[in-house]
Parts: sequence; C-alpha cells; structure tokens
Amino acid sequence: AITRIRMPETGAFFKVGGPIWLGPLHDMNVVKQALQPLSSKENKSEMVLATKERLRGLLTTVSEELNDVPLFYTLPDICQVLGCRTPPMQQFRAALQNAGYRVSGYHKDPHAVKTDAPNSVIWDIMRVWCQTNKPVGLSKKKQRRMEKRRQKRKKEDNKCKKGNALETNDQEDLGEIAQQTAGQKILAVSPSIEVDFTPTHSKKRDI
Repeated sequence: AITRIRMPETGAFFKVGGPIWLGPLHDMNVVKQALQPLSSKENKSEMVLATKERLRGLLTTVSEELNDVPLFYTLPDICQVLGCRTPPMQQFRAALQNAGYRVSGYHKDPHAVKTDAPNSVIWDIMRVWCQTNKPVGLSKKKQRRMEKRRQKRKKEDNKCKKGNALETNDQEDLGEIAQQTAGQKILAVSPSIEVDFTPTHSKKRDI
C-alpha cells in the first residue's frame, strides 16, 4: 500500500502522479547551432523566415533555461493560492538569486520560472511579499467552492478512518485543517529566511 504523506505547508495529502521525464529537455548544442544563423548579421542566406524574430526569441529563452531543473513554478498560480497580488517577475527572480539559488524562465510560459530552490524558499519569499501586499478576502463563489471541497475531503477522510488508513496523529488535526484555506495555512508560518527583492543590476548601480 502507498503511504499517504501530508504536505508540510498545508497539511493536505500529496497526490501521486506520473510518469515524468527528469532528464534535460533540450540538446544545447543543437539549440546553439539553430540560434547562430538567426542571430548573425552576416547571414547571407537567400531563405527568408517570416518568423525569424519569434524563433530567435524562443531559442534564446531555451538557451538560457536551467536544463537540469525538470519542473517549473507558475507565479500567478502561486498567488492565486495565497489570494495576493502577483509580484513583478523581475523582483521574484531577484529574491531567488539573492537567496543564493539559480533561476531562469521557461520557454512555454512567460509567467513561469525554473529554479533549484526548494518549495520552502518559494513560500518564504511569498510570505514576505504578502507582508506588504495583503491578500484579499475570498469571494462568495470561492467560499462556496471551498465548502464543497471541505465536505468532499471530509467524506474521503471518514472512509480512510474506517479502513484504518490514517494514523492517529493524522486524525487529530483534521478538523482544524479543514477550517483553513491552503493560503491561510501557508501564511500562518513565519518566514525562515531573509528576502531581498532588489534586482542585481540595481545593486551594482548603487555601489
């Protein structure tokens, strides 16, 4: 049987999915070879590409992408969980870099980032962001939707209790966990790191 594990940030159970490709997505040698004629001003090829600029932009993004990081975070989705305003991408990426982690864009989504920072650092950055950008309250529609999810989760948990699939310690906090949104649980924890949203180039200018 698969052991059910709770997420440390929210207390909800992890959902198991797959399969997933964990290797590099791109052959960087091929990317560089494809990018070279598109970037060269001395290219005298007779072939004219109407999408040249778009191709160059795409391949440039791919060439700068972290090739050893398989997954990505979508910033609007993170902010939707917390109910807060989305921080500027430049500041979010700067916070990751200033914390000592690598970060890049993702070629399929301009609102996504790839980083080697753990989930705990991502949430700490957002906790600090929410200190000055307070989350807004849930709309009535979202409240009704969440209530339906709570009822569904309660039924599932009751089934698990009958089958003895939950440990006693897990059962104790179910009532309290169901009363809070995921965003509220995340923001209830204090940040464990110092967060600096200042872009690197701004720091160089100040020196």
